[in-house]
Parts: sequence; C-alpha cells; structure tokens
Amino acid sequence: MGNNSKATFRVAIIGCGKIGSYWDEVSSDRAQAKTHAGAFSKNPQTEVVCFLDISADRARQAQSFWKTGIATSSMEELLATKPDIVCLCTPESERLVYLKALRALPNLVIISEKPLSVNFAEAKEILQIAKEQKGWKWIVNFIRRYSDGFQELNEFLRNDPLGEPVGANAWYGKGMRNSGSHMFDLLSMIFKIEPVSVQALSHVTDDLTDRDPSHELRLEYKNKTGNVVPVHLSVCDHRNFMFFETTMIFSKGRIRISDLGHSIEVDQVVEDTRYPQYQTLNRIHHWNNGLKSFFENMGNEAVRLAQGEKLDVKSSLSQAFSQMHILEAANESVKLHGQKITINYNDRS
Repeated sequence: MGNNSKATFRVAIIGCGKIGSYWDEVSSDRAQAKTHAGAFSKNPQTEVVCFLDISADRARQAQSFWKTGIATSSMEELLATKPDIVCLCTPESERLVYLKALRALPNLVIISEKPLSVNFAEAKEILQIAKEQKGWKWIVNFIRRYSDGFQELNEFLRNDPLGEPVGANAWYGKGMRNSGSHMFDLLSMIFKIEPVSVQALSHVTDDLTDRDPSHELRLEYKNKTGNVVPVHLSVCDHRNFMFFETTMIFSKGRIRISDLGHSIEVDQVVEDTRYPQYQTLNRIHHWNNGLKSFFENMGNEAVRLAQGEKLDVKSSLSQAFSQMHILEAANESVKLHGQKITINYNDRS
C-alpha cells in the first residue's frame, strides 16, 4: 500500500487464544491492550479483517467480541481477506504450517509470537522462508523491547553509564521456552552481548514439565574486555505464583527488574559517606512502566513497516533466531546431564 500514512491496513489474527485475543476479552482493564487483537483494534490505521483459529468456536467468540472481520478455521478464507499484517499467535508447533500457507501473499508484515518455532530445525526452515519471501517484513514479539519503560532504560544505557556487565541472578517460571526465552532476550538486550555457553543444572516439576520444563541454568557471557559474565537462572513453580525478575550487576552500578518486569530500578556507584574507603550504590532511576504500551508500540511499528518505511525493528527475526540457538544449546545440555555447551551462532544467517 505504498507510503500512504493515512491508509488503513488489514490485519489477520491466526490463533485466538490468550495472547491472540482472549486476555482482552476477559479483562476489566481496557486502558492497555493485552493481545494482538486489542492492539490493532485500538490502532486508527488498522482494521482486523480475520480471526482464524483451529477451533471455529474460539474464532467466532473473538470475532463476536471485537465486532469486526470474519471468523474462520480456513486458510483459504483468510487469504481471501488479503491482509497486510498477519499476527501468528499459535503454539510454536503450528507456526511453520501457517507460514507455508501464507507464501501465497507476496507482501506481508509478519508478527510472530516467541519462541520462533518448536525446535531449531523448524527455525531454520522459517529463516529460509523469510529469505525467499523478499517482500515480507518481520517482528517477533519479545514484549520488553517495545514497552515504554525498557525503551527509556535502553536510551539511558546508550553510552554505557553503568560500565560493563559483570554478572546477574534471575528468576523465571512457566517453561524455559515460554518465559525463559523472554529472560534470554532481556539479558541480551541490556547486556548488549549474547551468551557464549549454557549449562542445565536442574528443573522444576510443574504442569508444563512434559512439553516445556523450567530448567535452572548457568549462562556465561563475555564482556568487551573478555571477562566471563556469569548469569544464574533459577526457576519456580508458576502454579504458586508468577515470578520474573533479575538483578544485573555492572562495573559501575546495578539494574533490578521486578514485578514481572513492570518495575525497573537503576543504581549507580557513589562514594560511601559513612565509610569513606568504600563505594556503594545510589538509586538514580525507578520506572514503573516496564510493561506499559508494549502491544500498542509494536502495532505502531508494524504499521510503519506496512507503509514501506525502512527501519530497524526493535525485535527482529535474527534476534529471535539467536534465542533459538540458546534454547538448542540448553536442550543439548539437558540431554547430556548438565554438560556445559558452547553456543554456536555461525549459521544464524
């Protein structure tokens, strides 16, 4: 649709579950979108034209709630709506099948949920499709890259005011692929480097164990000076409560992320006036908007891509593929009973 900034772009939602539509349907708080359907229903430059789900009833429920578009389980019917933007909100095991069907549409903005695929082999197939479909543009929904608070944090970190990373402790639950991949991405985003090795230590037995265990991990990064940056990921049973937080230590300060990522605290090194021979930490920033407007911001970026703008997306396909490398190495460590695995990024292209 060219560079028409006033155009209305057509959106299709594939997968009408929690992140596709349902969380907005049952939420009493409508101030912020919690789903793909919610984000694009709020965007004045988009129209949701299709809700597709493997369950026809679920698709109809979503379509009835939003009062727009069609409800279907048929890819042929979706393709007939000629979307400009497609949100791929299915379980990762189904994404490759839908992407293959979408090749009938030459120009699309694809927004995929994470992780990219069910395994590394399928991730490579998706990357090959992306190469072949040269008119496609991609966003992978690692939400903290789009939230107001983390964008402000990244701007603060632009000139490395906290020095180099030296280590971190983190907690997550609800599956290494599901929540763990978010933690991998968050660490890479803030450290500005990727891990060089991973070691699986144990796992939590919860109701996701069969299809997505929550593994305790030790990751190692290397900072610019070549020093090892150890990161310990601990896990908890999400049936007790949801927990996602980390404390990252730098040579000149600390970042603490808590309340599922809503709260971001930054401390910087200062001289300790009580004990003059020591240095301590002093709070310089506290953001409570760590998960604010991430869906709306992602939707705005998708519209800019659909308009034909050339921009570096905040959460790219290549970044998502890097997370697949980490998951692949972690799974290898699990199979080898905790052996430390070097992560090979050579075939990321």
